[in-house]
Order: sequence, then C-alpha cells, then structure tokens
Amino acid sequence: MYGPPVAFHFYKHSIVIDEEYCTGCFRCAGICPTKTVIGARVIDGRKKAFVKEPDDCIGCMKCFNFCQIKAITCTRKPREYQ
Repeated sequence: MYGPPVAFHFYKHSIVIDEEYCTGCFRCAGICPTKTVIGARVIDGRKKAFVKEPDDCIGCMKCFNFCQIKAITCTRKPREYQ
C-alpha cells in the first residue's frame, strides 16, 4: 500500500498550544513539517508560538515531542466524510 498511514485518512488531527506555559523558544515552529505551528504572537509582552492553520496538522507529533515543557496538546478525532 502506498501513501500515508491509514490514521491520516480516518482522523483529523489538531494541536493546541497552552499560551500560559509556552516559553517562546519556537522549537515547535522549526520542526513542524507543514508549518502549522509558527511563532511571534505577542501575549503579555512576550512572544509565543501559535497555531496558524489547525487543519494543516498531519498528526506527526514532532512539535509535541520537541516541546520540553509540554505546552502542546495533540488530539485526533474521527474525520467526517460526506
């Protein structure tokens, strides 16, 4: 079988960055293959990473695994087909 794993077809992945815990190191932005995570949103005078296009997340979990303080939560839900 060719193409992405089955999970990519049946699940919709998304990530959430907890702005309270994010230190603004932007490692997640550098490792994200789809550039779903980018940095430079200013909150309370500090730069934080944020999710630009949540629907572009492919669920690779690289950002989650790279975040040393675990400010990122990854979820997956069954994809709705019409």
